[in-house]
Amino acid sequence: MIRLKALAAALGVLAIMGTAVPAQAHEEKTGEITIVHPWSRPAGQGQNGVIYLEIRNLGEADDRLVAVGTPLAKKVELHRSTMEEGVHRMEKVDGIVVPAGGSVTLAPGGLHVMLVDLKFMLMAEETIPVSFTFEHAGAITTGVAVEVRGSDQDH
Repeated sequence: MIRLKALAAALGVLAIMGTAVPAQAHEEKTGEITIVHPWSRPAGQGQNGVIYLEIRNLGEADDRLVAVGTPLAKKVELHRSTMEEGVHRMEKVDGIVVPAGGSVTLAPGGLHVMLVDLKFMLMAEETIPVSFTFEHAGAITTGVAVEVRGSDQDH
């Protein structure tokens, strides 16, 4: 019951912002930037979650993802995973450049959004509210599908 009230409150925040969360978001656009199929894995309360997606820039100038937010995590960070000498490393990045006329993919083992210290469980088949903020295009608020995909658990 508490979980449902919290999710309702989070959706209410988005409604106040003038943005609806689609039931099944696959693509969301603002200006020249398009968010393509954002998804997350199931994760437990108090754990870290992750978001993957593709970002397309149809514009003539580079843009940069500078922040991501959701009321479901205590903190949200942009990260890059690398493998160095057989050791998996993860580092926080200040932003992710989306090249003019190009795209960038946030995927397991590379760039991703880290949801730090989840306030609630992320359960399969749910959609969570997330806002992506770009340097030039501004904010895009959309739903992120929680999906079970393969056994690859890289962040």
